[in-house]
Amino acid sequence: PADRILYALRDETCTVESIPLITASILSKKLVEGIEELVLDVKWGSGAFMKTRAQAQALADSLVEVGNGAGVKTIAHLTDMTQPLGEKIGNALEVEEAIECLQGGGPDDLREICVLLSGQGDRAREVLASGRAFPRWQALVRAHGADPEAPLQGAGCEEHVVVADRSGEVTCCDAGELGWAAHRLGAGRTR
Repeated sequence: PADRILYALRDETCTVESIPLITASILSKKLVEGIEELVLDVKWGSGAFMKTRAQAQALADSLVEVGNGAGVKTIAHLTDMTQPLGEKIGNALEVEEAIECLQGGGPDDLREICVLLSGQGDRAREVLASGRAFPRWQALVRAHGADPEAPLQGAGCEEHVVVADRSGEVTCCDAGELGWAAHRLGAGRTR
């Protein structure tokens, strides 16, 4: 409930980009859980809230300082969101892709972010590749009172294939533009 008030306050006062308020918003949810250690993924780029690496670094520094100051061992990784992560965009589709990753598949870039954030290197890579992470995820979902076999809301989206008029290779995609396109197609919240 407090986070909702902080978000509304940031909107009303035009302080959405205030690093102290973002820090309070993020860490208030994490610290009340009674955790001892915290690994944060602070994204930057066109598909992220922080558009530049310098902005993301300032936020990461604030999060780490406050988290450690609150007695929680906190580290942050800066990750690039100038291009999309994985191959799917939209809540249900991204969850489907995460499940694929936990089952031993999924795109390489998504698996590598998981390995980085785990801090376990080769061990995490092997656990993901084996599919042993998936039953753990199912147990976690059940522990929260949900059914991991239930269909995802928003799954089964309509698909439209766009065929290029010439051969070539896509070398870059703007994550922000793709995100806005998905949002306009119904993948996000409008308010």
